Amino acid sequence: MSHKISIQYDVEIPMRDGVLLRCDVYGPDDEKAYPAILLRFPYLKDSFDNNWGKLSPLPLARAGYRVVVQDCRGTGNSQGEMDFDGPCQRQDGYDTVEWIAAQDWCDGNVGMYGLSYYGFTQLLAAEAQPPHLRAICPWQQSGLPKYSGGFTTGSLHLMWLLERLRDHLYSRECVYEGEQRARILEQVEGYLGQFGKVVSYVPQRENPAARIENLPLLADYLRRIDEYDDPKCPAREGRPIDFSKIRIPCFFLGGWYDDTSKNGSVDNWTAMQAVPGGEELLGRCRMVMGPWNHGERLPETVGWRSFGKQASYPLGKSASDWLIRWFDWQLKGIDDGIGQEKPVNLFVMGRNEWRSFDRWPAEDLRTKRLYLSGTGRAASERTDGVLCETCGQGADTYRSDPAHPVPARVPGISSECQEQSVIEEREDVAVYTSEPLAEELIVLGAPRAVFYVSSDCPDTDVVCKLTEVFPDGRSINITDGAVRVSYNNTLQRRLLSPGEIRRVEVRFGNTCNAFGRGSRLRLLVAGSGFPKFDLNQHTDERIGASRELRVSTDTIYHDRDYPSCLELPVWEEKGE
Repeated sequence: MSHKISIQYDVEIPMRDGVLLRCDVYGPDDEKAYPAILLRFPYLKDSFDNNWGKLSPLPLARAGYRVVVQDCRGTGNSQGEMDFDGPCQRQDGYDTVEWIAAQDWCDGNVGMYGLSYYGFTQLLAAEAQPPHLRAICPWQQSGLPKYSGGFTTGSLHLMWLLERLRDHLYSRECVYEGEQRARILEQVEGYLGQFGKVVSYVPQRENPAARIENLPLLADYLRRIDEYDDPKCPAREGRPIDFSKIRIPCFFLGGWYDDTSKNGSVDNWTAMQAVPGGEELLGRCRMVMGPWNHGERLPETVGWRSFGKQASYPLGKSASDWLIRWFDWQLKGIDDGIGQEKPVNLFVMGRNEWRSFDRWPAEDLRTKRLYLSGTGRAASERTDGVLCETCGQGADTYRSDPAHPVPARVPGISSECQEQSVIEEREDVAVYTSEPLAEELIVLGAPRAVFYVSSDCPDTDVVCKLTEVFPDGRSINITDGAVRVSYNNTLQRRLLSPGEIRRVEVRFGNTCNAFGRGSRLRLLVAGSGFPKFDLNQHTDERIGASRELRVSTDTIYHDRDYPSCLELPVWEEKGE
């Protein structure tokens, strides 16, 4: 049944401290009580209706739900000062859920949905355990401290600064009013328009874009610089969620080409699985991973790859259909068969098909190991570096100049999926390529690479990219990863000594890609991938505080004594 809908604008919801948060309520045009679904975000509800994408409240309202779209504290039409990931967001989520449940137009069952930051607001609310919250759909978001390990321990998340500047455009913070406020916002917009200059500034601790006075979110960025390697500071990049307190079903969704949070859904699933009772709860949870990039559109085409119409229809259902089925199951008790379906649904890129699994990681995985080899010219001759199944020989040396870093994306192309030949031609990038595959190879999960590396500087980075080289010669990126050598996936810094050869591990992002017969696997290795990964200035000074930029000469060893290799989680479908 499709309901005629009505909309109530700027409905006021009081918080426990007296602050009023305002929301729009979409729902059936009658007086009946229905389950409610809450979306809380800071992106101005009054101007977001043209950007709903797959998150439009209209299909949900027509399906018999009250959909409440709320401006978070200090944004849009809501009162107060913005509190990005602090206690107010947690309390506001709790208070809003319970206020909704008490309204005559709600039957007492409340769910939440949304992606990215408004996925995080769901996790905060669920952790607070409001009694009437029954289910959440935190898409494209991680409840873990996203930048607390691996490469970014000891590295700065430069996008954080730009995100905080952007958030001030939405904020109502009462630090300035009138003409003063207009001038400050003009300054913020100016820095947002100088992306390259802002992220390249050294030292970041003194970046003028982070020092606009009386803007609390910028002070938060500076605090994170000071505390980036403090194990007692979980606020480095979003307070981590205690998944043992989330006892309601969750619907996670993410994209293999989502540079912002591609591992978020997988991280959340794994974290829930690890807590007592998590395995049983996951039977009522769902995870969908498609070929998408970040955002509400969930497109069929990402840059250089087109995945067909099936990409937007997991198992024949649109994203709106999935949301309605999910909430029908969790809030209305309607099971159209979803309860018997396998909980993990993954899009196999290359095959461009959906597959369902009982668990994550998938069963029937094996590890395929490819060793680096060559004669020492992998950074200058594209055919010299190879990936082979037996231990290799030799070593490769390249320079890494933080003043001229290797770009994370091909210059001039904004898509996350790109043809990589421009980057592969650089002499500060070592390239290793396999023989053509005799049969299809499906990589499912998070690859990793083990390297033995030395440098003439006390610190350096190893940044990697895995690509598929198609028979026509196109080299398309699949996933990437990096490690800061001085930290090597720990919270303790240990600088390199002259002549030292150190074993390091690079952890790649999750993927599900079928490398086709005749394709080759290619591994790109460099000292930077900017600005996705912060610049290593190759000094022994504290990150974010040094003005010096040193050029490093780095060596990757790959012989029997130092068997640098790429390890791939390979899935072989039963029955084939």
